Amino acid sequence: MSVKFSTGCWRTGCTSKRRNVSSTYAPRHSWVTSLLRGRYGWIPLRPFSWTPEADRAFRDLKERFTSAPILTQPDPARQFVVEVDASDVGVGAVLSQRSSEDGKLHPCAFLSRRLSPAETNYDVGNRELLAVVVALGEWCHWLEGAEQPFVVWT
Repeated sequence: MSVKFSTGCWRTGCTSKRRNVSSTYAPRHSWVTSLLRGRYGWIPLRPFSWTPEADRAFRDLKERFTSAPILTQPDPARQFVVEVDASDVGVGAVLSQRSSEDGKLHPCAFLSRRLSPAETNYDVGNRELLAVVVALGEWCHWLEGAEQPFVVWT
């Protein structure tokens, strides 16, 4: 069975595979994906308008993918710091470690995802907790094997 994807749908899918290199992927990507909702699959096509907000989000995504911060290789001997945050549209997290050279936190990985329709009803505390659960599930292979306990910042 062959499936046809439009260029817009394919590009949106490609950017979602790279969401681990941008710390604020979900809020910016939601503008773009909201334009495509209902345009593919079994739902009939509907017209959409390219708003200034969507254009800014799209340009910002392009900029972030071409100038993302340099990720450091995780070191299980050093302590991990998991920073999480939640918004009205998504949750995000950064896995960091302090550098032995400058003592500053450097990112090892980023994570973000859009909230489901049910999750948008969560209060702020539960969204933050959801971000912790998602981050710990994603990075458990690094955190469980670490020599030092990790820290979670919300």
